[in-house]
Amino acid sequence: LVPGGWTLEDAIAERRATGRLPEDYDRQVAELVHAVALGLHAAHEAGVLHRDVKPGNVLVDPGGTPKLADFGLARVAGETALSVSGDVAGTWAYMSPEQVRASRSRIDRRTDVFSLGAVLYELLTLRRPFDGDSVQQTVTRILEVDPAAPTRLRSGVPRDLSTICMKALEKAPDRRYPTAEDLALDLRRFLDGEAITARPPGRVERTIRHVRRHPAPSAGLAVGMATLALVSWQFARAAEDARSLRGLDVERADLGREVQAERDAVSRLADAVAVEGLVEEQARLWPPWPDRIPDYVDWIVRAEALVDELPGRRAELDWVRGEGIEGLDAVQRRWWVERLSELIERTTRMHDAYLTPGSTTLEHGWSVVDRLEFARRLEQGWRAGGDLRKAWESVLPALAAEFPDLSFDAWIDLLPLGPDPISGFQEFAALATGSPPDRDAEGRLLLGAESAVVLVLVPGGRFWMGMQSTDPDGVNYDPSPLPGWTARPLREVTLSPYLISKYELTRAQWERLTGELEAGSEGGPTTPAEKLSWANATTALARVGLTLPTEAQWEHACRAGTQTPYYLGSVSDADHDINVLDATAYEVGTWFSGTSGAEHRDDGHVWGAPVDAYAPNSFGLHCMHGNVREFCLDEFRSGEFGPDESVKDPLVVSEPSMSHVVRGGAYERLAAAATSWFRDNVSSDMRRPGLGCRPARDLAGASGR
Repeated sequence: LVPGGWTLEDAIAERRATGRLPEDYDRQVAELVHAVALGLHAAHEAGVLHRDVKPGNVLVDPGGTPKLADFGLARVAGETALSVSGDVAGTWAYMSPEQVRASRSRIDRRTDVFSLGAVLYELLTLRRPFDGDSVQQTVTRILEVDPAAPTRLRSGVPRDLSTICMKALEKAPDRRYPTAEDLALDLRRFLDGEAITARPPGRVERTIRHVRRHPAPSAGLAVGMATLALVSWQFARAAEDARSLRGLDVERADLGREVQAERDAVSRLADAVAVEGLVEEQARLWPPWPDRIPDYVDWIVRAEALVDELPGRRAELDWVRGEGIEGLDAVQRRWWVERLSELIERTTRMHDAYLTPGSTTLEHGWSVVDRLEFARRLEQGWRAGGDLRKAWESVLPALAAEFPDLSFDAWIDLLPLGPDPISGFQEFAALATGSPPDRDAEGRLLLGAESAVVLVLVPGGRFWMGMQSTDPDGVNYDPSPLPGWTARPLREVTLSPYLISKYELTRAQWERLTGELEAGSEGGPTTPAEKLSWANATTALARVGLTLPTEAQWEHACRAGTQTPYYLGSVSDADHDINVLDATAYEVGTWFSGTSGAEHRDDGHVWGAPVDAYAPNSFGLHCMHGNVREFCLDEFRSGEFGPDESVKDPLVVSEPSMSHVVRGGAYERLAAAATSWFRDNVSSDMRRPGLGCRPARDLAGASGR
């Protein structure tokens, strides 16, 4: 009990909310953590390891004196009876690498030093160093990712204090402060204006650490590390040859230049390895939510440091080609020219792809600077008084009451748009895909080129999937299935609530996600994106937290409570309300008008129609029939379908030969291929006109961010 006291967790939360720090804040933090470190050292000297040092366990009395509390997870050093082998104790975000590995043999006083370093980091930056949107992501960051230095997140943090913090957070226990007292002593040196003992790691050391943590992420990295040793040996040999040629009276200055040349050679190859590592690292920095801001800042700082050296590298290449390095033969000189040229090319490509605003491609998505900008926009929107926070505060009570089993913590990138006027279902704009569309006086959404994907929260429930053609009074009866296609077996399915797009993905939205301009045969920005493959669609959507619907979700959404072949009734009822192969296509003579089975209909469009061109179903979803065929997550298995076939990880691209389900028909298909039950398949890498997608979001796998 600390009467009138408060915890560091309370203090950090208050600082985050107000965004204001006192002028001497960093000295206050250093004084406070210095006192905690001394208290922690006293516990260690008594043989007790705390194992759960975190802001919530540091109480501060009204006079400002910190008290280290809650030794509930502590154990006596050397005592085995108090801890089960393999037991994990502590709070994930503040655990050391050895704690998350449950490596009891490595847990000692340095483990508590690491956790106190995490507390110091959060006090300085108001961010946890290893926060993630799941336990697994947090653990991965603790084990593999070095957090951005506090100076990179808040420019006012003194460099020495940042260095002390990062030394306490070293992943290898041998590189941390050996005791909490040593940490306290360095903090006292900082406070007294003396030189601290901690030193930040150099570039070569950072590269070696990265490779050790990722032993073989690519052949390129392995080759790069082997080359480090090779080039160092070559320069040493060249320098020795030069010394032999000039005799034993080589001047000290010449020897200094040779030694520096050897060091420069190692540095160059370290840069090459670092560039390749950065390119691999950025591919994991998705989705662009606020919790990744420290990762983006750190990545950009490291990448820009390499780019800043390009002018020097180019000048060096000219020098090697001209005067060159004394002592190298023609083969060695050519080898070095190739290495320098490769380094320059890779660094330039990295700059153009990941450090240039607006650089978006299907291969890598947005540049890292664009991801950082978007993440900061979200963070701003969620601050007190922000547009996102206010929008969610107005709808969250009603949503939580209607869906008590859903967690809405993970919907950080979605802006509530209110209910659809037809279905009453709540709708949300996925902000990473565009701007929220406005509603007209009747509540209908007004789509434009900049409009975001609109996700509909469908309550789920039980429904019959498939069809039958023998019992007119039975469920899902269709008397005239497409010739050559047997009836799909009926199956009753229960679905949890899910999010699915109100419209097919548009050309403009696809361009914003991938940079691809030609995503359709004809039409404008609000016509559906086409010529997509299942593989590139799943990858592009996953980068912004979206996915494809399962086959069960798709059919449930299409039927919208109906049991007829089309949600509008029979094909004659839907004559003018679905975009399929029609008489106009035959008259125009399109490439697909040779399809057998003439259609005596005119739906108003030959090619893909705007995604809101036709009347919605009772769920408020447009163009579930026709327009373009839509991918589902499921692998195609003839005669089988259901939620149990859903792909588990949409970021994993399947083999090109694997087939996946497509649903809904298209403008170049007969109406019979656009029913609620009809299913077809395409290979993972097939791209052709009439193939598009309808985004969704997996709520079952969602977690708070």
